[in-house]
Amino acid sequence: MGLAEIIPGVSGSTIAIIWGIYERFIGLLHEMSELVKVLFLYLARRRGSEDVIRQFKQLDFRFGIYLLIGMGTAIVLLANVIDYLLHTYPNYLHAFFFALILAAVIIPWTRIEHKNPRSMMIFVLTLVIGLI
Repeated sequence: MGLAEIIPGVSGSTIAIIWGIYERFIGLLHEMSELVKVLFLYLARRRGSEDVIRQFKQLDFRFGIYLLIGMGTAIVLLANVIDYLLHTYPNYLHAFFFALILAAVIIPWTRIEHKNPRSMMIFVLTLVIGLI
């Protein structure tokens, strides 16, 4: 996901969808926001320390640490590579970016159980917006 942070037009969420970790990533973000909320309520003396500890234990630390290490490593190691490729092989790199965006649209489409005209219209609209 760190690579996505240095690629223009591609987000970390796009990569999370492609890798199949989007739900877990969103869950981690939700758990972190809940912890911040409980901490503020604790500071306002509306929650006890046991609530803070309980919410802290909810965090998926292993996943979060692996994610941070991977993202940091990718940014440090690949930022110059992406810059070089962007200036040296812009057409190939843009084709790669396009494929990432296309995959980020197609993968959720394959997960829809009941496809109908409305979902097809949303799919096409999303694809067009992503391409623009």
